[in-house]
Amino acid sequence: MDIKMPCADTGVEKCILLRWLVDQGDRIAPGDDIAVLKVPGGQEYDLKVYEHGCVDRLLISAGKTVSVGTVIANLTPDKYKGHTHPQISKVERYMSEPVVKTGLQKNGN
Repeated sequence: MDIKMPCADTGVEKCILLRWLVDQGDRIAPGDDIAVLKVPGGQEYDLKVYEHGCVDRLLISAGKTVSVGTVIANLTPDKYKGHTHPQISKVERYMSEPVVKTGLQKNGN
């Protein structure tokens, strides 16, 4: 499943992926922070996931500017943890590639 760069704020088309908080091969669970993003203007956001699984690949290096919607990582869902978030089934009906449900939270730093 793809993890895409989310839209951090209205009108924001690109974000900086400041740093990854996970590595390839790491297990993740709903609510885990996987990256820190920075939007124009300096506000930082923690990128959260809402799936159980294993990080397959980190596709974008830390420090890179990335367009919203770009695939930044791949995740193998955990078939044994009830990995499908209720919203994923709705998203998958409209997209050719399944995507990982993510969310953003303003970083307190």
